[in-house]
Amino acid sequence: MSKPSRREFIKSSLITASAFIFSGTFLKSLTVFAKEVKSAPLPEGEKKLDEADAVAKALGFHHNAKDTDFVRYPQRKKPEAKNQFCKNCALYAPKNDGWGKCQMLTNGLVSAEGWCGSWSKKA
Repeated sequence: MSKPSRREFIKSSLITASAFIFSGTFLKSLTVFAKEVKSAPLPEGEKKLDEADAVAKALGFHHNAKDTDFVRYPQRKKPEAKNQFCKNCALYAPKNDGWGKCQMLTNGLVSAEGWCGSWSKKA
């Protein structure tokens, strides 16, 4: 068996690297697609709260609780906070399975899977 030439080595290395890059991008796109499929559609005529909204930013709100700034809100990392989502908050009123109104964030609907610094346990 002969030794592969430098050109063949570079060619096979580039092909292998391209395959890894493509597979990572492909898998990431499938994950994003899966997340989009899981979330319920917004109720007709309603709009989603913009996370850049001044009140939302002040409260550290994100539609996905996993995006919480844990440095600013370390209480969100505690084990007892594992079920703190908008859907379990006293200030949340559901509109459908995935969206609802928040008494603190009034400029649009919030995701049931969201979180903010005003989260309050339901009575």
